[in-house]
Amino acid sequence: MIASPLDGAVLYVSPDLERFVLPLTASAPAQTRVVAYTVDGEPEPVGTSDTSPYTVLAARAPATWGLGNHLAQATAVLDWVGPTVVTDEAGFALAEPPAADDLDQNGIPDDPFEALSQPGDCWMTRIVVPGYGNRIVGAVSFEDGATKALNDVPVVMVLESAYEPARKATVRVPRDVLEPGETGVLLVMLGDELSIVFGPDMATGFGPLPDGESLIAGGQFVEVSVLVTTDGGATFTELDEARLAANPIRLTIEGLSFSAGTTQWLHAHSTFVDSNEMGVYIVAEGAAWTTDGVVILEVGEGTLVADLVSLSVFAPFERGGEGEGEGEGETPGCLGVSVAAAPPSSPGARLGDLAVVLLVAGALLTTGMRNARARQ
Repeated sequence: MIASPLDGAVLYVSPDLERFVLPLTASAPAQTRVVAYTVDGEPEPVGTSDTSPYTVLAARAPATWGLGNHLAQATAVLDWVGPTVVTDEAGFALAEPPAADDLDQNGIPDDPFEALSQPGDCWMTRIVVPGYGNRIVGAVSFEDGATKALNDVPVVMVLESAYEPARKATVRVPRDVLEPGETGVLLVMLGDELSIVFGPDMATGFGPLPDGESLIAGGQFVEVSVLVTTDGGATFTELDEARLAANPIRLTIEGLSFSAGTTQWLHAHSTFVDSNEMGVYIVAEGAAWTTDGVVILEVGEGTLVADLVSLSVFAPFERGGEGEGEGEGETPGCLGVSVAAAPPSSPGARLGDLAVVLLVAGALLTTGMRNARARQ
């Protein structure tokens, strides 16, 4: 039932990170009323969710849980013949990223499929770009959804700004982008400037930022790539973007401050994942920013949500004020969305009634801790 973390996964988390986010997700029957998660038998749930895929984002400092083996537990309350409680567990390990896996020190594993050799293995690190700021890098390995019957649970990566955790990006990739026999690595990079995300030298290869627009206050540049292999990583390519038409990537950017009377746009600049004897790196492809392949779904309460059908670097911009031209005031789903027209974000998941909460609490208290060992 638990889809993240996968049983046996290793999470390589840099001690330089102030904190990291562990997505907890699960696949559960349609009759599920609520799912609650705990880690290492803590008396209080990390969080609960009543909406598939039952996602809870657990933010912790690396030292809070500590290096070594851990156990995630999920407790689901189902509406069958009376409320029924079902539990599941997944063992995972926290470890520091080996220095030998990032010899070029760009934050990306030099050989992503070797460093993240098992589905669910994850990598999160921070790189200081001298004179510019902090680059946050995340990567996670995954298989097609049919392999473990997880078609309905996307792969999730959440990266936060180094010192302002409210400014973050969440990337959700449908597992159906992969075909049977393929393994993928989702690669995400986050930073306040192109020079931070790609380095000062690589940043010169990008075209000028959109004319007449400005980066939304609190906005960041988010690089999203998916690598695919069929031979364990001996060779790999970027995912064919044509597959994203039926299975778009969902990007959520939070911590934004919109200017009144402006229209919001999510721009993309195409990138290309390359490699040499030192490792993997990303360069600009083409010379223009565009809104092609981006569909904004929601703008409100400091958040922008969009579906993506390209692998690129993305950034949120805003344009002008009232009366700037056609398109302002349109509803979400258009490429540009006016602040005045955008509905507020929907409220968080409901906890359910008291009986459900008591059922969950009781199940959590009686769930035994097993000596689960993650892959060494």
